[in-house]
Amino acid sequence: AEKAAGDHAKQKAEIKALLSMEEEAHKALDAEVERLNTALTVAKAQARESDKTAEDHAKEKANTAEEHAKKIAELNASWQKEDAERKELEWRVEKLNVQLSNTAAQARQEARVDFQKLDIEHTEIKGRLAKKESESADRLQEIERLTNELEGAQEQLRAEATR
Repeated sequence: AEKAAGDHAKQKAEIKALLSMEEEAHKALDAEVERLNTALTVAKAQARESDKTAEDHAKEKANTAEEHAKKIAELNASWQKEDAERKELEWRVEKLNVQLSNTAAQARQEARVDFQKLDIEHTEIKGRLAKKESESADRLQEIERLTNELEGAQEQLRAEATR
């Protein structure tokens, strides 16, 4: 019975030691669970902060992208307007070039006609001038003939007067 009491006491001590070890293990597990819970809470907070930062960053990028899209649309509209204005100006320049070309051709034609008229008039004037010169030459010959006749008549009168 002593042996049984000793074995019982020994078993009781072993059970107590095992219970104590189990309690220590539970405390260690509780501490580890607490540490993991704290780490999880911190990780969740960081994740929320990271998500918020990522969300803010995504919103910022979306806003920036939207602003860029607006600027691109504005620039595109401006470019299209300027392109349309440029095409309008090119069309006007082409139209003016055609008008200028037509005007120049018309002016050349009118100048040819005017030159032909002037050439005809010049020829007519030259003809009249030649006629006048011929008439003047005829008159000059007539004057010379009459002068010679007059001088001859004067000499004849002098000769008759001296007789």
